Amino acid sequence: EALSSINYAEYQELHAEAVRGTSAVTIKAVDYIADQTDATVKVESNYMGKSGQSLIMQDDGQVSWMVNVPKTGLYAIKVDYCSVSDKTNSIERTLYINGKVPFSEARYLLMKKNWVNEYVDGRFKIDGNGNELRPTATVDHVWQEYEFIDSNGYYANPFEFYLEKGENVITLGAVREPMAIQSITIYPYEDKIAYADYAAGKSAGSDTIEIAAELPSATSDYTVYPVYDRKSAITEPQHHTKILLNTIGGEKWTKVGQFVEYEIEVASAGMYQIIPRFRQNTLDGMYVSRKILIDGKVPFEEANYCKFNYDTDWQLVPLNNGADTFEFYLEPGEHTIRLEVTLGEMGDTVRQVNDVMESINDD
Repeated sequence: EALSSINYAEYQELHAEAVRGTSAVTIKAVDYIADQTDATVKVESNYMGKSGQSLIMQDDGQVSWMVNVPKTGLYAIKVDYCSVSDKTNSIERTLYINGKVPFSEARYLLMKKNWVNEYVDGRFKIDGNGNELRPTATVDHVWQEYEFIDSNGYYANPFEFYLEKGENVITLGAVREPMAIQSITIYPYEDKIAYADYAAGKSAGSDTIEIAAELPSATSDYTVYPVYDRKSAITEPQHHTKILLNTIGGEKWTKVGQFVEYEIEVASAGMYQIIPRFRQNTLDGMYVSRKILIDGKVPFEEANYCKFNYDTDWQLVPLNNGADTFEFYLEPGEHTIRLEVTLGEMGDTVRQVNDVMESINDD
């Protein structure tokens, strides 16, 4: 049976004595194993502006690659991918290693598209009554890096797979949506630096930058869109009769993996607080979590677990994990800041409860 019945926690226990590999291996997507591939594929050059050859994989069948692993051990896997279609669905694949799904969570690898809003003079179209209209969102086919990670959000960091030294076959089975792939990398995962070490010896920056949250440069889903709020008189922009879009998120931004991203430009290098003005009135008495990525990377381990506490009122609180208030180091120039939905520190608890419920249902 190709589908595994064990989960990732059991898989980790099975390979508890294994150590991480020592070097990475990158394979070109176009070097697939033809006689082990039944998906509809096509090779294209310079796809969506990326130099070199890429493999376009449709939403059917499987594609397999041979990888020569230098040393037996644990390896993470990442792909350099780009969306192909303009449909609203995210890209989904199943991973097989040597013909078998290693654990149940590897059946559901979810890769988000990049959605961009259509702005007019930096804001939104206006109707005949002066109300701002919800913008049209379209897919921006940009190249992204995806580390194979739990789509349920139970685990904050990428999966680590046990691979024997020598030839191994890596297979991606289509579940939903076509995609372009240029490379697949098998690499030894390195634990992220702790915040205390990340912040040590860095001086403060001197810029103050205000970001209008309703104007993201990209989102993960077309359903994450700007809305308006009149519950607070200081939410900007505001008008007593006209609808002005001045917030984003709410109940539309609750699923693991959904993100909003912003582009900023910094003039001076240094450490910066990120201070969102937010209202978290969804989980009564609890917190929700967001993962913070700067220029596509989580800068330190605790940035996986930023907390937003419950309150019926709006709050103005620097990003934190409940123990430490974070500052982020930025060099002069352009940067992206991404806030991504995650279960945070509740991930392990939710996973254990889910396992218990599944066990009861199976009895």
